[in-house]
Amino acid sequence: MNERLKREIKSAHPGHAYLLYGKAELVEAEALEFAMAINCRNPQDGAACGACSHCLQIKSGNFPDLVVLAPEGVYYKADQLKTLRKYFSLTAKQGLHRIFLLQKADMMKEECADRLLKALEEPAENTVFLLTAENEDRILQTVASRCRVIRILSENKKALDGEREEVFSLLAAVKSSPLEYLFRSAEKYAKEREKCASFFETAVSLLSENYLYRQGGAAPAHHLPEEHWSAEQLFDLWQWALAAPILMESNINLKLITENFLLRIKRKDDLNGNCSWYTL
Repeated sequence: MNERLKREIKSAHPGHAYLLYGKAELVEAEALEFAMAINCRNPQDGAACGACSHCLQIKSGNFPDLVVLAPEGVYYKADQLKTLRKYFSLTAKQGLHRIFLLQKADMMKEECADRLLKALEEPAENTVFLLTAENEDRILQTVASRCRVIRILSENKKALDGEREEVFSLLAAVKSSPLEYLFRSAEKYAKEREKCASFFETAVSLLSENYLYRQGGAAPAHHLPEEHWSAEQLFDLWQWALAAPILMESNINLKLITENFLLRIKRKDDLNGNCSWYTL
């Protein structure tokens, strides 16, 4: 289960409304895990035990304090929320919390969302609303602002984000670090061809985003400061990283390719505006 949701449960003070967004199958599975954990008789480190009577009832779809709603067709119908609204004031019958799980809440138009707002503003005791969505931007701000918003990532996406953060930290550190750090980093990424290719692919993404930002584009998620990274150097390194896979196909030593790229970052004053990979 998502680490933030685990912390919410362990805190013993969960919120009354959550908006989970991401791929439909991920967020809906996460919502059910959370519903189990928050009602579990024997929670373990913020997660459901999966074996108590409450967990088993939720798994089988027979838990009286879990109400699941999904759109009828493409969008929610106004009558769906009208019918459900009379149950919003009821407290839990059997579980620790009464859960209203609204799947695909981004398919809720304004009229339906308005019917939900009062319940979100004045929830009944021990009532939790779980809204799931693929597209957070389609949730009305009046609804989203009353929820704790959590993005649910797949393990692959988490790994990619972690790798991106790692490569960014390396690029940012190379300029002021000793050569030993540079050579050690090059050796790390040059051990495997696939890892080396992934390193340069990530570097291309980071450098291009920063260069295009200098040209008036969108702000990058990982920002390389202007005082240490000129636009000319960003462009030069971007082109260098783009050329790296060509060198790899030419059977040039992977460590040599990576070392030259990192040395190019460190030699910040040695620029001619051209990609220098041909020196290899």
